[in-house]
Amino acid sequence: MEHFTIGRVVVALLAATVVCLSQVAVGRARVSAHAKVVPTTITTSFGKVTPVSGGFLAEVAGVLTSPRSSCRSGRTVKLFLTTGSTTSLEDVDQSSLRGEFGLRGTTTSQPDSFTIKVLRKRIDRLHVCGGATLTEG
Repeated sequence: MEHFTIGRVVVALLAATVVCLSQVAVGRARVSAHAKVVPTTITTSFGKVTPVSGGFLAEVAGVLTSPRSSCRSGRTVKLFLTTGSTTSLEDVDQSSLRGEFGLRGTTTSQPDSFTIKVLRKRIDRLHVCGGATLTEG
């Protein structure tokens, strides 16, 4: 008859735990790899650059469109201004329930272009709202 020591029991339990956790991690990776990406589109409804004392003010407004309402609301939207070879993050907003957003930023030189980015958003285990980028100018 074999005698079990506390050390052997602990080692066996740890090994079983590692195997179980690795299976859970592999299962989660498979779910993420097969998540359906729901497309998101950025449309600007307003955009202008105005000279102000000491620089320029850029203002942009727009709306996010997507087949799923959960991909329109509460999205992180970022405004980047590009002047020459320098790009800087100027503002961050959260989209409204209908996907509307408003951004503004200042720069010392006339911006050459602006870029609006919306980040990816996981909405459930099987769906991810796609990210989007729009550059104008």
